[in-house]
Amino acid sequence: MTDTADDEQRWSQYMAAAHRGDRRLYERLLGELAAAIEAYVKSRFGRLSFAEDCVQECLLAIHNARHTYDPERPFRPWLFTIVRNKTVDLLRRSYA
Repeated sequence: MTDTADDEQRWSQYMAAAHRGDRRLYERLLGELAAAIEAYVKSRFGRLSFAEDCVQECLLAIHNARHTYDPERPFRPWLFTIVRNKTVDLLRRSYA
């Protein structure tokens, strides 16, 4: 199993547990996602000055959309759709 597959399975389990009210696993999930989001942003856009703001905006968006995640579906596409959209929004605002 690859790291990506490990992440997929673990994050999906954490989010399902969060849906059941497990705050400890939800906090662990958000911590892991923060690192993954930061790596994603930096790999695509370089060392952006707003990377930390982007991570926080993404985590907030994930928190607000957590009810839309279906545990029967893959987690990473759901996650990175939110991250990609939030990153684009932030880039647009920074160039406006």
